[in-house]
Order: sequence, then structure tokens, then C-alpha cells
Amino acid sequence: MICFPRNIAVFLLALLFRASSLAQDTTFINFADLASADRFSHLCQDGSLLLSGVPLRLEPLHACDGATAYCGGLSVQGQAVVVDARQFTNNLVAVEAIVTDACGKACTAISGLLAGQEVIRSANQAAAEGIVLRFEVIPGSIDAVRFTSFEGRIQSLQMLSVVEPPVPRLSVTRTESGLQFTWSYAYSGWRLEQAQKLGTGTWSPIGIQALRDDCDQMTVTLASDTGAGFFRLVSP
Repeated sequence: MICFPRNIAVFLLALLFRASSLAQDTTFINFADLASADRFSHLCQDGSLLLSGVPLRLEPLHACDGATAYCGGLSVQGQAVVVDARQFTNNLVAVEAIVTDACGKACTAISGLLAGQEVIRSANQAAAEGIVLRFEVIPGSIDAVRFTSFEGRIQSLQMLSVVEPPVPRLSVTRTESGLQFTWSYAYSGWRLEQAQKLGTGTWSPIGIQALRDDCDQMTVTLASDTGAGFFRLVSP
């Protein structure tokens, strides 16, 4: 909020922005690519791997039903593949995996972890191919995803996150002609609106065509006697 001296007509100006709906971004990890490049074996041998820019690591588990530790062919037994999700933590809203399982006793699962503790889990219910395991999370509630299986294979993993689109910065300066509003030409489709008051006020276009100046800025100049009001940029 910017306060103007009372000796000019517009003495109070609020700069408001209307952001468009949040966009969804997906990070897709194709474990089948590991098999074709024999990189899953590398993960098994070294215990860590970078895939699609996302760090993976192996983590030992307690044996289940006498299963011995095994890693290979996109399958793990007695171990877990842990996906580091810290780079998505603040925007992550859902995790989805496609797996194949021969057990059918909830022995293939994906889990959401926070500081090493499981906070959410999705497991298979029957033996099948192409099983979709999915859970939704509140952004910031997990920092890793763990895949465990004793008779299954992981095919792919998707990290679904939301990204708030950028909004323009609206600036105002006092000139000899009046009040000049400016914003980046990258947002040339946005329009300037005015209201006499907030809450119950009605927003209306100012009715003046914004012009592009030599500095790649969109500009609108209002006369000093425009009167008190509130202004905002609105996306198309």
C-alpha cells in the first residue's frame, strides 16, 4: 500500500494483483529407463543414483516373510528405494506410482516420509500389472517418497506439484501529467482496473489504452484529479 500526500487528489492507492489459477507441474521418473541403461544395477551396487534430476537411494528394511535382500530388474526385496522429495516439499500435492505386483497382500507400497518417519502410505490390494498407487499430501508435509516391495516391480513414479504463476509488479509515479502506472511488457495482456472502495466496491476498467514505452514497460497515465481510489492489474 502506498500513501500519497493529501494535497493531491489520489491520496491512497492500493496495488492489488489477481493471480490466475495455480498451474500443475509433474516430475516423471521412468524406472524402465533404468533397466534399458542397466542403471538400476548401478543403484543396487552403489546405493544411490540421480534420475531425472532427482536423487534416489537404497535403504535396508527388515525381512518380511523370510524374504532376503534383493535388488535388480526394477525389483527390490528387503530394501527400499527412497526418492528425495525435498526440492518439491513446499509445492508437492500428490505422488503417483505405477507398479506390478505378484503378491496381492499389500506387500508393494509407496509411502510419504517426513524426517524418516512414514506419514502416509498407499499399497496394492491384489496381484496385477500396472497397478496405480497414489496419495495426496499437504505441501510441506513430506520430504521423501519410499517404494517397498517383496514380489513387485516399480515402473514409474510421478511427483505432482503446483506452481504459482508469476504476477507483474505494478509501479506508480507522480508526473507533471498526473499519475503514471507502469508494468512489464511481458504482461501486456493485463489490464488496469479501479474501484472507489474495497470489499463492496465495483472494479471497472480505467478505459485508457496502455502504451508500450521505450523501456519495454506498459504505461497508463491518469489525471491528478482522478480522485481517491484503489487500483489493480487483472490477468486476461
